[in-house]
Amino acid sequence: MEEKKFHLKDHIMEIEKVMADKHCAALIKYVYFKNSQGAFEQAKIIKDEEGDQDSNKEIRDTKNFALTNLNESITDQHWCNLCHHIFTKAMQRYHSLHPMLSLAAVYDMQLLKYEPGGHYVTHVDDHPTIPRTLSFIWRLNNDYEGGDLVWTMHGKEFHRSKTKPNSMLIWPSSFLYPHGVEPVTKGTRYSIVAWAR
Repeated sequence: MEEKKFHLKDHIMEIEKVMADKHCAALIKYVYFKNSQGAFEQAKIIKDEEGDQDSNKEIRDTKNFALTNLNESITDQHWCNLCHHIFTKAMQRYHSLHPMLSLAAVYDMQLLKYEPGGHYVTHVDDHPTIPRTLSFIWRLNNDYEGGDLVWTMHGKEFHRSKTKPNSMLIWPSSFLYPHGVEPVTKGTRYSIVAWAR
């Protein structure tokens, strides 16, 4: 019997057509509305072992908006609850392929906005002060250029995901999955990120 080789990229799941196109279009309209309200702020990074956060555009040049149902806006609550449901279903789908994975819930959903030049250098999502088991990126639009999501190990690329609108990527948050977003060269890249533990 031939032994199957293990490849890190085999544990990066991509789901296409996360929701019906008309619903995704409505979600994008909501994101544009939040942008017109000035809801997005400069995203932060964890700068030390204590978990303190700070902005550093050389490392992470993107803006975010916390997607939470604690806002007074019923529209925000609606989209938060719907997105949480979709991420939870995706988590369950991933778990069905990896039943030894221990997961409790999806948390900390954020809308992200990458404008031209926007990027995020190679990093891992898990941190001692913010433990994460699974990472999710749901790419909403594709009317931009650049902004590929790239995974590397020891400085060598082992997986690249080009833009596909309304598609979600799921992978382990651990040190085995360093990843980054290449600079956007034209247009604006919108996505929603979330984590599970």
